[in-house]
Amino acid sequence: MTERTTMRGPAWVGLVCLWMSASAQAAPGGDASLYDPAPPAGSAFVRVAPSAVSEVALSVRVGSTSPSLSVSGGKASAYVAVPAGPTTVEVASIRGDSRAVEAGRYYTVVYDGKKQRWLEDPAPGSRAKASLVLYNFTAEALDLVTADGATVLLDEVARDAVAARAVNGVAAALGVSADQGVLATTPTLSLRNGASYSLFASPAPGGGVSLLWQENTTAPIPRK
Repeated sequence: MTERTTMRGPAWVGLVCLWMSASAQAAPGGDASLYDPAPPAGSAFVRVAPSAVSEVALSVRVGSTSPSLSVSGGKASAYVAVPAGPTTVEVASIRGDSRAVEAGRYYTVVYDGKKQRWLEDPAPGSRAKASLVLYNFTAEALDLVTADGATVLLDEVARDAVAARAVNGVAAALGVSADQGVLATTPTLSLRNGASYSLFASPAPGGGVSLLWQENTTAPIPRK
């Protein structure tokens, strides 16, 4: 039996949202036009993720004024900054029920092909480390582990739940495991301090478990 070491500690997720206004003020001449606009004060951040792997592209619109985005392959859209308060998400031209969002918080809207389900993502934390966020869309609890199964990074993430862990920037392959062992792995990832990564565990089209990963991003803020 392989001995596994469980790493425990606070769960942080440094979601990638670049606040450029301070840099613009410090730049020679203060030319803010050289920088992407910062999200308006009091924004919440919302994205959409399919609950299963599919190559069918879905058209997504968050809120009433954001541009249309496309998601496919089981990965999530970029986060979209929206004003705090009631907001809606449209997937495949079908708009879901209104949901109140809070300033400074992050949400992932999970779409299963028929209905939407909102998850509140773990709160942003220190950008001194890399953040790993596991979404478990399978039917059983999963551990987030190194690909060899030797080190547990997140223990027993329940089905339809999300959990996060801060780690040092490192090159590593990751996996998810259950009682029967490691079920799926990623290639070696170059995890960077200050970046945030999502891992989506979902039923694979041919059976078993699929584990997809992506670096989290925020959609550009339109200039006024």
